[in-house]
Amino acid sequence: MLKTVLSPQTCAVCRNCCIFEEQSAWELPTFLPQSAARLANRPQYRLTPENGRVRITLPYDETHAAQPCPFLDPSSGCTLPQAEKPFACSLWPVRVMRRPDGTPALALYQGCPGLPPEKTADLLHLIADGLAERIMAEAEADPSLILPYHPNYRFLDEISPDSQEEPNMTTFSQPEAVFRYFSELAAIPHGSGNTAAIRRWALETAEKLHVSAYADETGNVIIHQPASAGYEDHETVILQGHMDMVCAQLPSCKKNMETEGIDLIWDGDLLRADGTTLGGDDGIAVAYAFAILESDSIAHPPLTVILTVDEETGMDGATGLSPDALGGAYLINIDSEEEGVFTVGCAGGVRVHAVYPAVQKAVSGTKYQLTLSGLTGGHSGAEIHKPLLNANTAMLKLLRSIPVPICLSAFAGGVRDNVIPTECTAAFFADASDLIETALNETLTQLKSAYPAETGITLTIERTESCNETAMPAAETAALLDALSQLPNGVQEMNPVLNMPETSLNLGIFRLEPDGFHADALIRSGVNAKKRALADQLRTLAENAGGSVSESGDYPAWEYRPDTVLEQTAVRVFREEYGKDPVIETIHAGLECGILSDKAPQLACISIGPDIFDIHTPRERLSIPSVQRTWAFLCRLLRAL
Repeated sequence: MLKTVLSPQTCAVCRNCCIFEEQSAWELPTFLPQSAARLANRPQYRLTPENGRVRITLPYDETHAAQPCPFLDPSSGCTLPQAEKPFACSLWPVRVMRRPDGTPALALYQGCPGLPPEKTADLLHLIADGLAERIMAEAEADPSLILPYHPNYRFLDEISPDSQEEPNMTTFSQPEAVFRYFSELAAIPHGSGNTAAIRRWALETAEKLHVSAYADETGNVIIHQPASAGYEDHETVILQGHMDMVCAQLPSCKKNMETEGIDLIWDGDLLRADGTTLGGDDGIAVAYAFAILESDSIAHPPLTVILTVDEETGMDGATGLSPDALGGAYLINIDSEEEGVFTVGCAGGVRVHAVYPAVQKAVSGTKYQLTLSGLTGGHSGAEIHKPLLNANTAMLKLLRSIPVPICLSAFAGGVRDNVIPTECTAAFFADASDLIETALNETLTQLKSAYPAETGITLTIERTESCNETAMPAAETAALLDALSQLPNGVQEMNPVLNMPETSLNLGIFRLEPDGFHADALIRSGVNAKKRALADQLRTLAENAGGSVSESGDYPAWEYRPDTVLEQTAVRVFREEYGKDPVIETIHAGLECGILSDKAPQLACISIGPDIFDIHTPRERLSIPSVQRTWAFLCRLLRAL
């Protein structure tokens, strides 16, 4: 369709418009059913019917290598008959894309080598000469032609026919504001516990935008903006994220992240930092919020923007926030890292610290030293449901399998209560006997059989004669091991509707100390009453054994409330924007929404965000196309509320 302005020679050699990186696979057009039928014997392609056409999912693997259109022949080009070629293919490098306000418009890809800048005027004249009307008519008949906006494109009505300049990021309007604010954030050090400068920046920026803002005693920033015209009687919407970031860097990076900002690298469709974490978690929330506050064209209800501090180190900002700041009906948390996934609930948690009596006396004789290692381990929220062996509970099984009396002299396993332990060591005194090693090896074999995924598990047994140490007497050792073995561990109850853990605990740390045996557990539950019941159970078990219990870090669950107006509206808008349904999920980990919804029970909450990869590591990357699509969705959602 655009052959009169494109360079046929360049197109024949290039064909980049027919080859898709994984992050650009969203541009692959839909196809007619008869075209998709040609792939019947090629199972690597997943076919999904969509509005009378078929969407094809390309077979990306762990290499993430670019994939060609399934109908591209490397030597001869497109293999489809002319009548079956998607209309979108004939438009390249023009696309129909949504503006931030949701309306479709024509946009030009900025990197097409077949259309150099000097031919831009020819293209604009061709479009204006009736072609635009035809394209928009096709888009109305086939909504799959309308794509979310991407920063590599520029709306045609923003391009001057006489301009031959190379377009760049600064030519964009609202997307430019998001990236501009993100760049300003990146220049300011803002690791957890070091948020004074970022707070000052937020207050000064709010003042420049002529919106009301203040910082509370905890250090959170709260901003209020009146509703757009016509939205004055709508319910207040809270946009919420956190100001702090996790600071991590490569050993080769000499930056002082306490005093220096990060260096951004615009790497194609990805934004990353030079040798450090990026701070996309959760700088993108701050950038979105200020871009909305700046705009005069985004319709929205009354807005409250809440930017909390020190989320990464314990959600201190959310904990210290006054309920008075949470007036409104809807809260949109922008702290998720997967586009198209709506988080609508999370587990609450509490840390339980138990101390069991463990009187130790001088002993002598044969000492056995056990080291259990090579276990997989994992996060006690995201991976507690997996068939992973806990090194602490495994060591208990090993010790209790010994058929002769033992006197426990050492026990140490786990490093954090939210991590499934991968190693554990123990030592005991006993009369030398071959039965000990036989029993230990048999139990190890049983553990390996019960946990076949634990392929790296190893047990070393060292025996030393004529040692003198302190240890627990045999009777007290047996009583302690029996008491510890009664402690629950792992998933305690599944949510049958969501098919995910509802209540769990992780016996993360075991230590034999001079003042007693310390056992630290982290309990999680999506139901506050069940979290409390499990904590009470641990207390009862410890006290029945003569021990004591303390608790810390108690935070509430964000209990899922199905089918709120916010969720229903967000799903509808997402479906209109993306042409598919979002994923609705709850997670078995803590989020600020749990604390905030507990302070303000009237709030309906949802957590969203663009794709961010490898957060909290120097490999962190932010997907630019995902930022753009999520921005368009957020703007439309505010308009719909």
